[in-house]
Amino acid sequence: MRTDWAAAINALLSSGLTADQIAGTVGVSRQNVYMWAAAKYEPKGDSAMIVLSMCNKRNIKLQAKKNPAV
Repeated sequence: MRTDWAAAINALLSSGLTADQIAGTVGVSRQNVYMWAAAKYEPKGDSAMIVLSMCNKRNIKLQAKKNPAV
C-alpha cells in the first residue's frame, strides 16, 4: 500500500487552500501541486513531510492505495 497523495492534495485544495498557498508552503511550483493533484507525480522527501503536516493541521486523513500490479 502507498499513500494516495492526489487525494491528500485535493483534500487540501477542498479545505480552502489555493495551489499557490500549498506551493509556497512546500517550496515547489504551483504546477507541481497541480501535477500531484492529478496523480501524475507524488511529493517526495521533505515535500511529502510538509504535505503530511499540512493535512494533520487540517484533520485530513491520508488514504492508502494499492500498488499497481507488476
